[in-house]
Amino acid sequence: MMDTPRENSTHDSGVWLLDRIMNQMNAGVYITDVDTDEILFMNSGMKKQFGLVEPEGKICWQVLQKGMSGRCPFCPVPRLLRDGPSAAPLRWEEHNTSNGCIYENFDSLIQWHDGRLVHFQHSLNVTEYHKLSIAATTDELTGALNRRAGKAALAEMAAACARTGEPFSLCMFDVNDLKKTNDHFGHAAGDQLLVSIAEAVRGVLQEGDVLCRLSGDEFLALMRGAPREQAVQRMNTALAALHGVQALSEQADAFSFGVLTPEPNGPARSVAQLLSDVDEKLYEKKRRLHIANAQYALLHSPQRSPGVDFTYDTIYLLDALVQSTDDYVYVCNMKTGVFCYPQAMVDEFDLPGRVIANAAAVWGAKVHPNDKQAFLEANQEITDGRADSHCVEYRACNRHGEWVWMRCRGHLERDAGGEPVLFAGIITNLGKKNKVEHLTGVFNKFEFEHEVRRLLDAQPREGVCVLLFGIDGLKRINGLYNRLFGDEVIRIVCQKLQTLAPPGGTVFRLDGDEFGVVLRGGTLRAVQGYFGAVQQAFSTQQTFDGSKFFCTLSCGCAFAPHDGTTYLGLLKCASSALDHAKRHGKNRMEVFSSAILGPAERAMELTELLRESIENGCNGFSLHYQPVFSPDGHLCGAEALMGLSAGGAPVRGFSG
Repeated sequence: MMDTPRENSTHDSGVWLLDRIMNQMNAGVYITDVDTDEILFMNSGMKKQFGLVEPEGKICWQVLQKGMSGRCPFCPVPRLLRDGPSAAPLRWEEHNTSNGCIYENFDSLIQWHDGRLVHFQHSLNVTEYHKLSIAATTDELTGALNRRAGKAALAEMAAACARTGEPFSLCMFDVNDLKKTNDHFGHAAGDQLLVSIAEAVRGVLQEGDVLCRLSGDEFLALMRGAPREQAVQRMNTALAALHGVQALSEQADAFSFGVLTPEPNGPARSVAQLLSDVDEKLYEKKRRLHIANAQYALLHSPQRSPGVDFTYDTIYLLDALVQSTDDYVYVCNMKTGVFCYPQAMVDEFDLPGRVIANAAAVWGAKVHPNDKQAFLEANQEITDGRADSHCVEYRACNRHGEWVWMRCRGHLERDAGGEPVLFAGIITNLGKKNKVEHLTGVFNKFEFEHEVRRLLDAQPREGVCVLLFGIDGLKRINGLYNRLFGDEVIRIVCQKLQTLAPPGGTVFRLDGDEFGVVLRGGTLRAVQGYFGAVQQAFSTQQTFDGSKFFCTLSCGCAFAPHDGTTYLGLLKCASSALDHAKRHGKNRMEVFSSAILGPAERAMELTELLRESIENGCNGFSLHYQPVFSPDGHLCGAEALMGLSAGGAPVRGFSG
């Protein structure tokens, strides 16, 4: 009797409880009919966000969206009905067309008070969170993704395209001469140029593509579904759109770019590998640009620039000289008598440090007793001011206890009053001057051996790769022209091997037409790429001094420690691989395997066994004569044959 029938009603109690609970939530909540989209309930938080007073009974897409003529294309209700009421809540993100806010929605089907299934949506306004998130992943100047977010996007796109087999292209680009723009027009102009370039590239991107700023003037554009030709065309379109701002960069093109399109079914590559590979593509473009600019400057710049002063920061001069030569550059302050030597000389001769106060005594102690008199006299003349330069040769003891011939040349500078102020010069290690091969200017075979042994002794974790290149058909070229021309072919080949060598690769001239290349940490993929570039470079006729020639290169490759842990072992494997490449068609690369070495070793063994048998009176063989008859059946001669002896001792290694 205490409760009225209305108060006892399940319907009214449920609505009252739902309204009481939901209206206390900060999040938006509303419930709709799954068939008519009629709003059955909406809490006060959501009404406030959309400025609604009494939305119940109205159609959701008419009051919560703008410009809709029917159910929203992204409406979750059809999927919820397909999955069924027992499925987990559907989580999705919505950029609302009515108030411009971003919502994280959680949708599900629930049972309404009258027993029917209805659509229940719980919405969180994440607009501010998105702004913070975008700020954390976006470059402030250009609006592109920053490096961290760009790498994440690259990883995501590479994985997605690997699953679907869809192509995608990486386009790395950077501004040409941004420093010149900053210096001539100010950093504001440089920033504006970066923004203009970013906007031009963004204009050729499509839905799903990504623009990222990797560093100061370096960007990355990711184009999903775009093969290489299409990516190149888009980037050229962006370049054309920038012709109006060329006064800033003073270049034909505002930026240079390189494009990499991974094979859809090719080997998986890490983000670091993809960035490194596309960086190589960009570097090729930049190098060609720098060479073209240098050639233009040579042709059009005046030989002299009247009125232009040359200045430089002397504090960096010594370091620059030390880093640019194998010789030892030294400097002495004549007022204090303190010498400064390069670190390489300190290491080679075990000196107490780079800066030495009593250098004559310290360095003099390293000089051979028979040469010490000449050394001291030459230095004393400089100290006494009786000479302004000297050149003296002597032997010095290095840290291994070896006597090495040195040549010391120096010059004395005086102040306005004629007093000595600076003495500087170069000490040449004459023992090192025999390491360069005279024809090509690269290191010789002795340095090749030294470098391989040094790397093997160091046991680098990334391994060592040795390649041997041989010129195919050099004898034919020598016969067609002459040996001097053949020498030029060797020089041209060496120059191209150097130009195409990957980072960390060193080229050596060995004997005859062979070259050695040492790669620290070289992978099979990198080696194949290198040889492919070499093969491409020699796929057409070459020209020297008006004469054309054609040659190819064969290559043998061996890896340490897999194929060998010593210099001789590794060299044997690479040589066997090179021989195999030449015997099986030339113009190819062979990677060493035991299958290559086995037949070659057996052939050498049999050859030596035959020689041994001959030296021992053909021991183990017997002589047979096979008659030869003329066409009319008459005996006209005999053919002498050697066979294994039937009763004699068998020849080791042979079987009959």
